[in-house]
Amino acid sequence: MIDAALRSTSSSARLVAAELLCRNATRLDACQSLHWPSAVDGCWDPTFSPRTKLLIVEALVRMTMASPAEEGALRSVAVRLYGIWDGDGTPEVRGCIGKFIAKIIGRLHDFGVKQFVHGPKMVTIGNLQAATTSAADNPDDYLAKLSNDLGNGLGEWAASCRTQPSGPGALATAAILPR
Repeated sequence: MIDAALRSTSSSARLVAAELLCRNATRLDACQSLHWPSAVDGCWDPTFSPRTKLLIVEALVRMTMASPAEEGALRSVAVRLYGIWDGDGTPEVRGCIGKFIAKIIGRLHDFGVKQFVHGPKMVTIGNLQAATTSAADNPDDYLAKLSNDLGNGLGEWAASCRTQPSGPGALATAAILPR
């Protein structure tokens, strides 16, 4: 239902879907493909309202931080964040997403990650590094503080990631591995 509403042309339906996604984000698992709407997985819609964008990004980060701290979840959030950054030309969105990617890229380097297969796209560590150059605080001090706090939490979560997955569906996380 959330996926269909995010695909809708109704801005109010999209906003409600994003709100529901954000409210339930901590109950979702970043490595379970059914837990994240395909409408925003590798195919970001830059026409979302600013509030809808903020809710979806916050949902992604909160879902990730509530997920087991494993390499698969780290890889998943990296490509999803990059998909948003790549799909949205808004400087404020790119600045926020660039900050979040900057918080996790060091841990990706620790794991020796070079590239990810993300649907029909290939995302490289170089793409992620390029996204970090746009990192910037939002001109709204309140949004800047909130995104910095969320980014710091994501960075702490990433630092605690281990390499081996342990939960159900762990083998399926290999689908994004470039082996």
